[in-house]
Amino acid sequence: MYDGKDLNMLISQCMIVKNEEKNIERALTWAKDIVSEQIVVDTGSTDKTVEIAKSLGATVFEIPWENDFAKAKNFAIDKAKGQWIIFFDADEYLQTQAEAHNLKKLLPSVSREFVAISSPLINLDDNHDPISKISQVRVFRNQDKLRYAGLIHENLSTSDNSKVKGLHVDNCFTIMHTGYSASERKDKDKGRRNTEMLKKLVQDKPSDYNAKVYFVTDALRYGFVAELDPILSAIFEPVNYKTILPSLRIYLETCLLQEFTDSPLPDSEERLLQIYHTGMSWNASHPDYDFLLGNWYRKQEDLAKAKSYFARAYDKLLTYDGILPIVLPSNMEGLCLILLTLCKQEKDAPGVVKYAIATLKINRYHTKTLMILLELLRREIQDDNSALKVLNILSSIYDFSNYKDRILVFTCIESVGISPLEKAFRYRMTKEDFTLLNNTH
Repeated sequence: MYDGKDLNMLISQCMIVKNEEKNIERALTWAKDIVSEQIVVDTGSTDKTVEIAKSLGATVFEIPWENDFAKAKNFAIDKAKGQWIIFFDADEYLQTQAEAHNLKKLLPSVSREFVAISSPLINLDDNHDPISKISQVRVFRNQDKLRYAGLIHENLSTSDNSKVKGLHVDNCFTIMHTGYSASERKDKDKGRRNTEMLKKLVQDKPSDYNAKVYFVTDALRYGFVAELDPILSAIFEPVNYKTILPSLRIYLETCLLQEFTDSPLPDSEERLLQIYHTGMSWNASHPDYDFLLGNWYRKQEDLAKAKSYFARAYDKLLTYDGILPIVLPSNMEGLCLILLTLCKQEKDAPGVVKYAIATLKINRYHTKTLMILLELLRREIQDDNSALKVLNILSSIYDFSNYKDRILVFTCIESVGISPLEKAFRYRMTKEDFTLLNNTH
């Protein structure tokens, strides 16, 4: 019984699994220190998933698979005793123990009005680099009325149909998800299972165009793209399209933009532009469309059009306050670097300065970009006044109370050979800085 002293007693970790021997150890290890119990519901594994889970101390239930994700998840919830439930998939995890403890510390402070917590989730590729970033609910209160609904792509819902009120946290913890990597996409068994379930859902509910979107996006994900044109034509009929949830429209449109970029067809450009203009017709401020179309033109080596669309994506993201973009946030530094490169190729000096500063504000230790910026500004630095103006720009990026920042900037200024700027910056340096510099030379 929770006595108010041990926060571990607040939390149950639950998951449903099948053939997850490559993920199950990590899935159970990251939360070990913050939960009071770990419940694993296995739906028919033929590998070592169950054996590994039991060896790690999890309570394992083995149940038959009934083509119903919500039913399996709700079985796990029914077994949970904690006041809060963490329900990650086996291929989802928190990167650090610090983030896990941030989550643990957060829960006692959450107002009773909130029954769930949403947080950022980053999809990773095979190199563990970000593909996309979305917001997801994976933590919620253990309440009788709160359960999952839906055969597939299930969502939390309430038995009394009241709104599931959630607290969104941005900087507390971020969920990492490997399920969209290339190796996962090649898991045809999983893909066929999902596709067959969705095909049945579409057949049972022919007027449910949200279900049709799920069917199409899963088929795209697992490579089952044959004969999708008829269903896509029906989805994009205006009378049908209006019935689709806005978040699903974004998901479908961005999936299609990525598909026709990654696997081009003879008419890919026409298709891409049709999807782009459909998105713009109802969601013109969303930056992902421009970013993805920019990727297409970059692959076609039409650099002028690529730069135009990438620049639109950048400008839109700066002021965007609508539905969370699916693709762009995790690629912002990459986008700035692409624009920096394109501006250099076109000898667009103001553009180089703009995107170099934007890049450094995301990652101020990107030394190559700092060198590019300084090389470009050196012709502007003729005297002490112009040197001070450049220092003001640098001080908007770097923390000059931090010796690491001071040494990095001074080293780059010295390397580029900007005498007025080097002279002005020396006044910001300490004796200890120069000692460190001498010891590293």
